[in-house]
Amino acid sequence: MTLENLLAGSGSEILTIGTSRDGGEYTIELAGELDLSGVTRASEAFNAALDSGAPAIVLDLRGLEFLDSTGVHAILRAERRASAERRSFIVVRGPRQVQRIFEISGVVDRLTFSDA
Repeated sequence: MTLENLLAGSGSEILTIGTSRDGGEYTIELAGELDLSGVTRASEAFNAALDSGAPAIVLDLRGLEFLDSTGVHAILRAERRASAERRSFIVVRGPRQVQRIFEISGVVDRLTFSDA
C-alpha cells in the first residue's frame, strides 16, 4: 500500500490517501477530510487508478471524517470515466456524516455503494 499525506487548510487537517492493487481490483482508501484543499490530490489518485487499466476501482471512504461538494464532484467524475470505460467503480460507505453528504446532494443513486 502506498500512503500520501496532504496537509490542508491551516495545516491541522490531513487527508491520507492509500492505494493498493490486488489482481484486477485497484483500491483507494481515503482518511481524514476530503475538501477543496485535498481534492486535487484525491483526483490524481482516482486518475492513477483509472490509468492503471484495472477493471475494478474500489473507493474506500470508511476512514473519511468530512466530505464537501468538491469531493463529491471529484468522485462523480471518476465514476463517470470508469463507466465510460466499462469498468466497475464501487464506493465503500463512509461514516454516517460522510454518507449523508451523498444523500443531501441527491447523488446517492448514481453511485454503487458497498458496506465493505
